Amino acid sequence: MTQKNLADQLRQLTEFSFLAAIFILPFAKAGFEILFGLTLIFLILTKILNRQFNVDHTFLIICGLLIVSSSISVSYSGYPELSGKGILKLVKYILVMFVAIDLFSSYDCLKRLLWVGLISLILVLLDSLIQNLWGKDLILGNPIHYPNEQIRLTGPYQSYGLLAAQLIASIPISLTFLSETKKTFYLKRSGFGFLLLITFYVLYQTQSRGGWLAALGSLVVYSFLTRNKWYFIILAIALFTAPLVLPKKVLFHLDFYNREASLVERKLLWKRAISVIQAEPWFGCGINTYTKNYPQYAKGKEWDLMKQEAVSGGKYADFGEKYIPGHPKQIPGYYVHNGYLQTAAETGLVSLALFLMIIGFSFRSGFQALKKSKKDKKLIIIGLICGLVALLLQAFVDTTLHNLQSAVFIWLFLGLLVAVNHVRTKQ
Repeated sequence: MTQKNLADQLRQLTEFSFLAAIFILPFAKAGFEILFGLTLIFLILTKILNRQFNVDHTFLIICGLLIVSSSISVSYSGYPELSGKGILKLVKYILVMFVAIDLFSSYDCLKRLLWVGLISLILVLLDSLIQNLWGKDLILGNPIHYPNEQIRLTGPYQSYGLLAAQLIASIPISLTFLSETKKTFYLKRSGFGFLLLITFYVLYQTQSRGGWLAALGSLVVYSFLTRNKWYFIILAIALFTAPLVLPKKVLFHLDFYNREASLVERKLLWKRAISVIQAEPWFGCGINTYTKNYPQYAKGKEWDLMKQEAVSGGKYADFGEKYIPGHPKQIPGYYVHNGYLQTAAETGLVSLALFLMIIGFSFRSGFQALKKSKKDKKLIIIGLICGLVALLLQAFVDTTLHNLQSAVFIWLFLGLLVAVNHVRTKQ
């Protein structure tokens, strides 16, 4: 066997193990870790045999600076072991992005990835529907969540927000497959249309309002980029009728006093994070240590302010701690539910700026590819752009950036937008 043949086989093994890792991600985090580890081994061996390490140096420097800036607070975080794990997670996410850039620099490889993602989505949807019927999902036995007497599906995930993250990232890709299918292929188009309807139904049953808004925002972008007036009309009708049709308990997550609870809690959580950022603006309180460290910065002051506001506004008749939304005892140890604020709180404004630069670089690459690609490739790029838009919008109100399963999707999409620009350059 020649060195070239060996390198080609290792390349195929790299792609296969990575596709398997993405496929299994919703169902088994440990399985993803093992398969991604194999991906890195095969990729490194391939690079050694080919003696080829083509990486945009500017992009590589930005990612390196992000790792360095995120590591600075480890020395004073008070939890070096947790911070070390946080650095390893960040390195893993960045490696996911670079593997995507390297592997999917051809549309054939990219199409295989999208089909694998589509099959994984179908299994997630089936598992979620089973959970809706039987009360628990078939694969992992996760029960339905019933906060505020609402049915909230989680599928194979432990959180309805994580399920919503995969769904909203998949909707623009599914639209791409539907739009690419010729009108004469009625059965195929019907299949993709039915898949979209099921996806929207399961997304509705997550009761994740952040997911809904993120999906809406990405679909507006999709309509604008595809210049399809019918999408705008459908979105406008849906936006107008939803408040009239949806039950009140779905639109509003009410507390003991029949008032909105979720937004009140987020207001507290965001004020907590801002207190930490004000105290440690440059390099944060320590990566992966936010829930441990925020009490020494916040100390409940933000809740006292909210209590005063509530009393002066006459919102609550009784201020027993047991029923006050947002009280520190009611939501201890919570993430910020805003990925950007949590990034700034844990690793500082410097790291947040570097992360936003990575996002900007990826979007720039995606739009460069969109501008110069052939017509049949544009829809794929639009689907990737809008999938990333959905995930980044959800990160404003959820833990999308700091959960392995959703964070991997974000960094994967970041890499894919850079990869499609490499395809255009090679062509």
